[in-house]
Amino acid sequence: MKGLKFVPGPLPEASVEDVQPPATAPAVASDEQRSQAREIAAGIEDEELRRVVTKAIENGLARAPNDRSF
Repeated sequence: MKGLKFVPGPLPEASVEDVQPPATAPAVASDEQRSQAREIAAGIEDEELRRVVTKAIENGLARAPNDRSF
């Protein structure tokens, strides 16, 4: 791109309109999803790590599946 030039100077201020609220409230796992998460993480010996992984799995299971392909 010949002719493209960057010039030092102040950046434009972000407007309130640029800030977007979250699309939806955080998902809450069902009892079945929590149970499934505990089963998946059951093989982890470290209690603290197992708790963190269980929570991460619960959050993943609770989210609606997305239709984005990679």
